[in-house]
Amino acid sequence: MKKSLLFCGILISVIAMLLSACQSSTTETPTTTLKFSTSTASQAGPTIWIQSWIEKIETATEGKVKIELYPDSALGPAGDHYDMASSGRVDIALCLMGLSPGRFPMSEIISLPGMVPNAVLGSRSYMGLYLKEKTVQDEMPDVKVLVLFTGDAKYIHTTNKPINTLEDMAGLRLRSTDENLARTLQLLGATPVLMPPGETYDSLSRGILDGVCTEFTGVTDYTMQEILKYTTKVATNSAAIAVVMNLDKWNSLSPDIREAIDSVSLDVAAKSEGEFMMNNNKNAEKVCIDAGMQVIELSDSEYQRFTSAWAGQYDEWTQKWEEKGKPAEAMLDSYRQILAQFMNE
Repeated sequence: MKKSLLFCGILISVIAMLLSACQSSTTETPTTTLKFSTSTASQAGPTIWIQSWIEKIETATEGKVKIELYPDSALGPAGDHYDMASSGRVDIALCLMGLSPGRFPMSEIISLPGMVPNAVLGSRSYMGLYLKEKTVQDEMPDVKVLVLFTGDAKYIHTTNKPINTLEDMAGLRLRSTDENLARTLQLLGATPVLMPPGETYDSLSRGILDGVCTEFTGVTDYTMQEILKYTTKVATNSAAIAVVMNLDKWNSLSPDIREAIDSVSLDVAAKSEGEFMMNNNKNAEKVCIDAGMQVIELSDSEYQRFTSAWAGQYDEWTQKWEEKGKPAEAMLDSYRQILAQFMNE
């Protein structure tokens, strides 16, 4: 009799535990797994920062969101990433805006000369412009923007000829990454050459190029410090970068999860990414110097000659887009005001 009662007691306890477990499993919020694609290399600065940001998102959502990262263009070419996110082929994508010329015109402000003193100021100002101006928001209506950021300022790196004066730029064949940078180099007297980064090292070694215009990280990512000898610190242009999410996927998340993601995104993420990129660029500069590259700092008066040479590009750019119905001048003024505010903080 006692054994029967003991058995019944154990059985009731087991059933109660099972019922409790079932009830618990039905009330817990299921984990949402998101697919994140980027064309940047696994060890590139943006990818490394993204990995740390993913950890912050997963922590902020208390594990309710998990993100799988696919770098190295594993899921599609770099130029397709915005459409990959907007169409739902992936949930989140990092987009290099310069690869879609004319599609995101107000993002081109970032690639105008002198608009990005450093990655922190550029990233926060670009993100701030989006948050403030509906014109910029309307350029990306079919995605949820998680963060906008920039690279650090691009400098001029050459193989054999040091750039000490504006006249030294004449005729130099320099690799360019987008239309605005190409125009800047033309105004400085150089000959821009549009070329994929993977072809740059060989072109430098064979004398097809005289140099490149990129960040220090752009040099070290492709070991070009082995060939380049000089860097002239003229802050020309930068790159506009967006991390966007499929809008339907975003709207399918609960309000508390969306709020948690936003809490570590937008300006918070822009500032964090900018700081990471600046530090990464400083480390890359040291690598270049240790490899024997000479860094040239221009005098204030010579620097002014460079900025005066490209000054007409702002009017060219605004006129081009104003004629197409875009409030380009107002957006450029707005960006400059936001940049000034961050510079005075």
